[in-house]
Amino acid sequence: WYQRRVRGQLDKICDNDYSLVYFHHGYEKLNKPSWRWLFTCYRSFARKFKKNIKAFYIVHPSTKLKMVFRFMKPLVSIRAHSKIVYCHRLSELAQHVMLDRLDIPIEVRTHDKNLRARSVDNMTNTTGLGGNWMGQNEQPGYMRVFGGTLLDTDEVPRVITDCVEHLSLDHNIKEEGLFRRCGNAHELKAIKECYNTGQPIDLSKYCPHTVAATLKTYLRELSTPLLTFEAYPTITSWNDFTVDTQMTLCKKLLANIPPVHYCCLRTLVLFLNEVIGSSAQNLMTSQNLSIVIGPNLSWSRHTITTLSDINNINCFTQFLIDNPDLFERETNCSVSGVVPAPSVVS
Repeated sequence: WYQRRVRGQLDKICDNDYSLVYFHHGYEKLNKPSWRWLFTCYRSFARKFKKNIKAFYIVHPSTKLKMVFRFMKPLVSIRAHSKIVYCHRLSELAQHVMLDRLDIPIEVRTHDKNLRARSVDNMTNTTGLGGNWMGQNEQPGYMRVFGGTLLDTDEVPRVITDCVEHLSLDHNIKEEGLFRRCGNAHELKAIKECYNTGQPIDLSKYCPHTVAATLKTYLRELSTPLLTFEAYPTITSWNDFTVDTQMTLCKKLLANIPPVHYCCLRTLVLFLNEVIGSSAQNLMTSQNLSIVIGPNLSWSRHTITTLSDINNINCFTQFLIDNPDLFERETNCSVSGVVPAPSVVS
């Protein structure tokens, strides 16, 4: 029964790239599954479940668990094993996914807090740095481009313009599975680091899938979603409206979002229409694009996004892509030549 339920939930999302997060804390003898059960469970999943998984994040792994995976390494493909990412703290997981969009058990948060407290105590005893020690990525002057806000600028961010310009090149826009296939995680991390530190970057060194992943990641990590928190209730009820009502609501929504948000959304949607123009080569239709782009444009400030919400968000995104005339209105936003107004850690 449990396997069927898990497969049923995954079946709704695994047609495209997806990630799994496993919290190891709380694993005990009483709830430990047998090897036979695990093997049966693994074999019961269809190929698409294994093929489309982008990453498998294991949070708070024990030494024993890592030894088990090391022992299994010869039994699985190199590609499958490379998708395993160990996160010893929730702060490490936050480098890959947005924690506020995960339903993290209170026991896991408490365990992580205790680990951090012990780590600070050890650092105080060994280095004398005390509890206010900052990691490399939190040094004064470090610019948070990813995870920042758009409201401090009237320019389309350089991340967006760079990625759109690069992906618009003929050999890139025709890449099969553009925006659907995952990029290289290590390359994505390097790109983020360049933008966050203000370093020059040459996107031609990276494959188009990694650049597309960079654009999605930037949108997903904005402190305020591109479609704003205020629009979330309307968007997640999208399928309840008639087509005529949808057009009216969409125009009203676009008129009410901040100018820079509108400008970025306009840039994105018009570019996605170019992607559709090469769908014969890249196999990406408006429906396919909406599935992989939609969840990066809208989420709730307070609640976990449900599968029903995601379906409405995707339908709204497809409506935008299918109706580029909605973006005929020009704005005063300009194209940024430098990284726009990043937040600076003081």
